[in-house]
Amino acid sequence: MGEVWKAHDQETREAVAVKLSPQRDAEEAARFERETQILAGMAHPHVVRYVAHGACADGMPYLGGDRGERGGRRGDGVRRADDPGPLARR
Repeated sequence: MGEVWKAHDQETREAVAVKLSPQRDAEEAARFERETQILAGMAHPHVVRYVAHGACADGMPYLGGDRGERGGRRGDGVRRADDPGPLARR
């Protein structure tokens, strides 16, 4: 897992989200690398846009994506995991 922080891209001045991943073992490192590769190759209106990835000065890996502030709601049509949906509410 990791932490996600709000940030600004120093080159483009865009608002971005940066996920930091303190990796405790090889399995976590491999999972984060897969996540990075999948996001870099994905383009979908309900998924953040890949911006960059790398390592911080202290070696902690990071993954940068947009913050979904392109107008409209990124979550249109997507329910929270704990929302049973409209049929269950009847």
